Amino acid sequence: MTTQAKLDLIALAILETLAEVGTGSPESILYMATGLGLTEWQALRETMQSLGLITVTSYYVEITDRGACLVASANLQSKKESE
Repeated sequence: MTTQAKLDLIALAILETLAEVGTGSPESILYMATGLGLTEWQALRETMQSLGLITVTSYYVEITDRGACLVASANLQSKKESE
């Protein structure tokens, strides 16, 4: 079982990737990149969807404005911590 801290990092990495790409990604690519089992991936994806961070249409994942704001906030916090 994956820890909550690791799932949080994976979710943030997915959001950062989607924000950087700007066009979305096939769900299978993101799933394979996480290294999670299918059940864990589905739970993570559903959580991210229910929080309004991503949308999934025909197995294509896109970041929402809310997800992009979370990425920007995390990046700003990271910059402050490194100064």
